[in-house]
Amino acid sequence: MGISDLRARDLMTSKVITFSENETIAAADIFMMRRGIGSLLIVDDQNNLTGIVTDGDIVRMRNSIQSPDKLVSQLMTRNPITVAPDTPLKKVLKIMLDHDIEHLPVVKERKLVGLITHSRLFKMILKTMEN
Repeated sequence: MGISDLRARDLMTSKVITFSENETIAAADIFMMRRGIGSLLIVDDQNNLTGIVTDGDIVRMRNSIQSPDKLVSQLMTRNPITVAPDTPLKKVLKIMLDHDIEHLPVVKERKLVGLITHSRLFKMILKTMEN
C-alpha cells in the first residue's frame, strides 16, 4: 500500500474515549489530564457524535471567567468537522490544515467510529513510507 492509498480508516484509532455533554467542564478537565489525552468526543446515547472538547477549549476556559462547574454542553464545539472512513489521506490532510484541527473524528452514518490525531497521522504516514 502506497502513501496515496491511505484512507481515514487506516489513519484513525477506533479506541476513542467519549464523554457526556451533561458532565461538568471540571470533570472533563480532570478526566483528560488523568488520561493524558487532548480531546474528548461527545456522544449521545446512540453513539452519535454531538461535539468535541479539546485541551485548547479547556485552556481558554481556565483563562476566562467561565465557571468549570458549567456543563460540557456549554463549552463543546457542536457538530465538529468530520470525515468518513473512506476519505483519502490528501483530503484528511487538507481538512486538518485548512481548519487548524488536531483531532478529526471519523463517522459512518452519524455514528462515531474513530479519531485521527496529529501524532497518529504522522506515525501512520511514516510507517507506510518505511514499508
